[in-house]
Amino acid sequence: MGKIDADSIDVNSLSASSVVNEIFNSTLREIVHEVNVPIESLSDPVLLGIARNTTSAGRPSSEYYVRWV
Repeated sequence: MGKIDADSIDVNSLSASSVVNEIFNSTLREIVHEVNVPIESLSDPVLLGIARNTTSAGRPSSEYYVRWV
């Protein structure tokens, strides 16, 4: 579960659904990496919201609800 170099991604070839899938899958991979829980035991992420961090140059962040099933 390594990071992908952003320069190696051809964003013009990606469909909207593949972008959404990558965002949600990267959320699950982050949980697996941080908490060491098998990905098979996590529910699909549910997007709770997107916020703009005004103290960090306006960087967006997203919040998800994930259950351990």
